[in-house]
Amino acid sequence: MEMNKNIRFSILAAIIAAMGFVGYLLFQTLASPGYTEQEDASFAVNNNSEIDYKVFLKSNSVFEEESLPEGATYFSSIVDFIQADFNVGLSSREAGELTGNYEIAAILTNKEGASEENTNEGLWSKRFILIPSQKIPENDGNLSLNESVKVNLEEYNAFKEKAAEELNADGNIQLTIAMKVDVEGVTENGPLNESISPSLTMPLGSNEFTISEELGESEFGKIESNQKIELPVNTKKVMSYGVIELMLLIGLLYIFLFTSTASKKGALSRSISKIFTDHNNRLVALEKPINGKYSYHYKIKSFGDLLKLADEIGKPVLYEYKKDQKEITDFYLVDENTLYSYSALPYPTSIVRETKAAEI
Repeated sequence: MEMNKNIRFSILAAIIAAMGFVGYLLFQTLASPGYTEQEDASFAVNNNSEIDYKVFLKSNSVFEEESLPEGATYFSSIVDFIQADFNVGLSSREAGELTGNYEIAAILTNKEGASEENTNEGLWSKRFILIPSQKIPENDGNLSLNESVKVNLEEYNAFKEKAAEELNADGNIQLTIAMKVDVEGVTENGPLNESISPSLTMPLGSNEFTISEELGESEFGKIESNQKIELPVNTKKVMSYGVIELMLLIGLLYIFLFTSTASKKGALSRSISKIFTDHNNRLVALEKPINGKYSYHYKIKSFGDLLKLADEIGKPVLYEYKKDQKEITDFYLVDENTLYSYSALPYPTSIVRETKAAEI
């Protein structure tokens, strides 16, 4: 298929430019899929605390044992005391040495009026120090604190009764035995200041009761950092760019293989075909070429001018018949001893020439 040279060049240039741009996008998608920031959270301290306790009994006719184990139901009337062993184990790789203080206290709290959202609320609270504040011993980030306390329930029941008498108000009284540990340290992300309070809690004033245990979070001292994560290659984009690139390549090959620049010969054929299509009723075919001598021979610049002249002198346009219409390039007008001719072939010299006594 023939195509105008400039149009063909423009199409090829546009396809090549588009292929380069799409190829660049494809390369960027494969080579640099991008990054996203992901929050990474870790904890400075691991908590491996435990509380072991036994409930020792007064002499009674029901239980032969000296004490009851953890998790049982206890009867207030025969409880002598509670032995609680706190074993606080803390370890930290981020903070290095852990410093701070700890103490053990018994806290009586009137839970009357406490809400579900905040169980620490209540009408009143009273704190009794069992082991005063102690400094955390030197360590390498692995800390083990072991302390034992003996809890006499009769003392706290007596205080409960006294408070009820003085305040003229009874209530839901709970006893909590807690070891509060204030931990300090230094991490790469700043200072560490945290507290944990492993504890045992039980109600007072009930005929029987159970003991609940709270050890605190297994990890604390949250450390947050942002980490850049490389995104996976966007396969949808890769496929889209690949398909576009393939289509452009097919278009480029088609233009190269199945089109060509329109030649002068092709342009001449179209020009001859147009003459016969538009002016066939004005043309007369001759079986033989025009022979003879004419006093004047005028070569006309364009076929349109030849038609104007034909109208002026009232003569038909002549041409020599040939089987292949593309070979017909010359058209004539004869007016007595004057010959007018038009050739579709380009002339290297002046377009309009006049010769005298020319022979055709």
